[in-house]
Amino acid sequence: RLRRPFAELAAALLEGDCREAVLEEGFCQLAPRDVLAKSATLKARRAGLRARDEAVERAAAAARSLRSRVAARTPQARVQALRRAAAAAAEADAVLRDPRADTSSRRNAAAARTAAEADADEILEDERHREGRLLAKWRARVKDQDVAPRAVLAFANRFAEDVCDAFSGKEHRSSLASLAARLCTRGGRDFLIPQRRRRALAASDRRFLACQRRFCQRLSDCTPEEVARLVGATPPPCYEAHPMQPLRVLDDLGQPPARLVEAVFEAFARITHSSNVMGAEDVLGLAVHALATGDDGPTRPSTGLYVARVYGVRDPALCDSGRDAEAKYLLTTLEAAVAAVADLGASEEATSTTEAETEHDDDDATATDVDFAALAAEADADAYEGDDVSLRELGRWLSTESAREDTVDLLRDEGWVR
Repeated sequence: RLRRPFAELAAALLEGDCREAVLEEGFCQLAPRDVLAKSATLKARRAGLRARDEAVERAAAAARSLRSRVAARTPQARVQALRRAAAAAAEADAVLRDPRADTSSRRNAAAARTAAEADADEILEDERHREGRLLAKWRARVKDQDVAPRAVLAFANRFAEDVCDAFSGKEHRSSLASLAARLCTRGGRDFLIPQRRRRALAASDRRFLACQRRFCQRLSDCTPEEVARLVGATPPPCYEAHPMQPLRVLDDLGQPPARLVEAVFEAFARITHSSNVMGAEDVLGLAVHALATGDDGPTRPSTGLYVARVYGVRDPALCDSGRDAEAKYLLTTLEAAVAAVADLGASEEATSTTEAETEHDDDDATATDVDFAALAAEADADAYEGDDVSLRELGRWLSTESAREDTVDLLRDEGWVR
């Protein structure tokens, strides 16, 4: 079976192999235009299913929020429920870290991790308690604002420490910190990416998408030997599960940044499972081939990789397990693969562009120079002057909110408020 029957059959028809291709694939009564329409229909259906999935996720989040407002828990019940969520997350992370785990086990572990995050969200977002009120005020504070990355990370670390001090025992402290920190960076496309970086990242994404299509068409016209020479590695004949499917989450910055890193781990786990990988160059070549041939891969990889590099690799559970260095290595490999696809797709034969595309020539020229490691350094100690201002403002705001909450707790203990 062809991996993309309608799209590949349409290409064969346009190349003049109409009779043989149609008879081979069983589309005996379809004209070329009908085949192309079928392919467009399938793409529209896939897009519709993704939109429905996103709607279901939003409805589930709203339901959890409403349930937390209605179902009151005792302090002991809240502590026990959050500890159970942290234990479930730690168990799922152990499976995801296991290189011997198969695709089905990893998929089940990822689902268990998501369920644990949902349970923790229900508890920590409850605005009847101190943590929920602080989180709601933080989200209102950073909404539609240009926030320095260091300030976001500083608040996430502070919030995670406060949650661990209030809820955690001796076990699974890093998993609980991870659950709390992810809440602070979820749904943050507008405040996770500084305004001055968005234009370059968007231009890099546009350039990748245009070049990826051209390079994919070029690979389809090559023999297996030529494909291996172009990408620098010998790709497998087929994938049991395509490596680029997990990376679709790079387009969804409503997810926690740590989940983007988990998707990168999953993508490279599929690559190594389907191939006899020998070294770093082979891994890079296979990543280039997977990016070029993946129908369901990311369309905005540069933006997603920036968020993963700056925020995702600092996830407490990832750092506690010692996998943050491996995550940075895989992110660097994927960044190089994205740049390679863009360079290989920008061939001299495909120089003709539309007027709309030429308007972005200046941006695309600078997009090739995006240095993700340098951008990630903005979250370090002496990044730039604006960070210090943001941290001072964050410190004053946290002190004010902490004093207000302490006053409310004191009045509640004395019986003045409920």
